[in-house]
Amino acid sequence: MALTILTACGQEMKEVDVSDGRVSHVLSIQKVENNKSSDSLRALRRNAEDNKEILDKIDGMEIERKGQGKLLEKLESQNTYVYSFS
Repeated sequence: MALTILTACGQEMKEVDVSDGRVSHVLSIQKVENNKSSDSLRALRRNAEDNKEILDKIDGMEIERKGQGKLLEKLESQNTYVYSFS
């Protein structure tokens, strides 16, 4: 199982401070099975304590840079959970 926390396209890198409280309080968790997903595989979390726990886990985590092909290969080879704040 792979966990994709942050993905982006572009040449520019920008550090995001997740400890300043400006991140949305709504967390979307999307499961991708066999390279497909649906609304039934999506959950929204609005519990501030749960969301803070996830942010604490990723704060300071090293980012692994991958090319688009390698990332897609990894995502297509196994079930994936995508976490995003909106």
